[in-house]
Amino acid sequence: MGVLSNGNVSLRPIERRDLDKLNQWKNDESVYRFLGGGFLPVSRDIQEKWLDSLMDTTGNSKRFMIENDVGEAVGMIGLYGINWVHRTCELGIFIGDGSQRGKGYASSAYRLLEAYGAMYLNLRKVTADVVDKNDAAVSFYENLHFRQAGRLSKQRFIGGEYCDLLIMEKFLGDKEEWGGCCSKGGGVFHPEEVPPQWLVLELGFQNCRVFMGKTRKGW
Repeated sequence: MGVLSNGNVSLRPIERRDLDKLNQWKNDESVYRFLGGGFLPVSRDIQEKWLDSLMDTTGNSKRFMIENDVGEAVGMIGLYGINWVHRTCELGIFIGDGSQRGKGYASSAYRLLEAYGAMYLNLRKVTADVVDKNDAAVSFYENLHFRQAGRLSKQRFIGGEYCDLLIMEKFLGDKEEWGGCCSKGGGVFHPEEVPPQWLVLELGFQNCRVFMGKTRKGW
C-alpha cells in the first residue's frame, strides 16, 4: 500500500526494489517515445547509478511509483523543478505497463499528487510539456483541466521528424476547476457540495478546503 491512496491507485516513493521495472520501462520505446528525455535505452548498471537521485524526495523533485488497486507498480509520476518562491513545478507521468493503460490509473494518480502538492507543498501552478502529435496525452491533460499556454515549433526530434511541443498549465487555485482536495478517500470536491456535518479544515493561504471523511463515488 502506498503512502498516498484513493482506493483506485496508490503513490509511494521509489525504492531499490523498483530498479528492474524502471529499467524495463526505460528501454521500452512505447513508454519513452514522447517523454522529455526521449527514447534512449540504458543498461541496468547505469540506471542503478541514478537510483539514489530518483529515490530522493527531499529536494526540488518528488517522484513516486504508481501502484494499482492490487499493489502492482504500473507507472511513475513526479513533480519536477519545484520553485519554492513562485510555487510552480512541472509534471511528469507515465504508465509503463502497457496492459494497465486505459484504466484511469494516470488520472487518479494525478489527482492524488495535485492534492498533495496543494495541501502540503503549497503549490499553485503545474505545467506540462506535451508533444502535439501525442493525441492521448493532449486529451489526458485537457480532461484534467490543463490549458494550452503556448507552442514551441519543431522543438523535439522524434521518430525521424521534428515535432511541436505544447506548453500546458493548470492553476491549482482556480475555483471552477479545483474546489478542494481529499486526504483519504481520493475525491476532489467543491465546497458548495459538501454536507455541513463533514469536518472541514480551512487553509486560508491556499484559498481551498480539505474535506475529511466521505468521498463521492466515481471520483
